Amino acid sequence: MEKHGGDTLNRAELTERVFMKRLAFAKRISELVEAVLGEMSNALIRGESLKFHHWQFYHWNKSERIGRNPKTGERCQLLPVG
Repeated sequence: MEKHGGDTLNRAELTERVFMKRLAFAKRISELVEAVLGEMSNALIRGESLKFHHWQFYHWNKSERIGRNPKTGERCQLLPVG
């Protein structure tokens, strides 16, 4: 493999180029996942349900209640959700 201008492309340079392209690809994938999760969250906030094959997400209202911290066992007041 040769760079433009006739210089030889060595293994270190090739590795660096592939690594940089991989970083750019990973960033695009990360942005895509964030966009998908954002759209899913917004749909649930609007009160819509999401349904995928064998998966279902929905929004529900919960009233104020007493909960328990699973680590300490301490009881606490949980605020309403929804």
